[in-house]
Amino acid sequence: MSTYHIQVPNLGYVHKAWQDEQPRFCTQPTLAKQWKTLDKALDFGNHSLTPKLKTAWELWQMADGELTPVIRAHHSTNTPTH
Repeated sequence: MSTYHIQVPNLGYVHKAWQDEQPRFCTQPTLAKQWKTLDKALDFGNHSLTPKLKTAWELWQMADGELTPVIRAHHSTNTPTH
């Protein structure tokens, strides 16, 4: 089963203890917030993260213990890798 993680360059992954009033980041995916669907991860990124940070973020998929990029930050825009 795949899960999704959001990473902000130079800040780290969105921490599983994230609160809109008190954003937290971490360097390890094991401490990162996980979404079970791509849509839920994108909703969080677009509606909670982007308005707060106003910077690019990356979306990663964890499958079989391996992280692969879904969206990579590129020149302050989110660009799909597919």
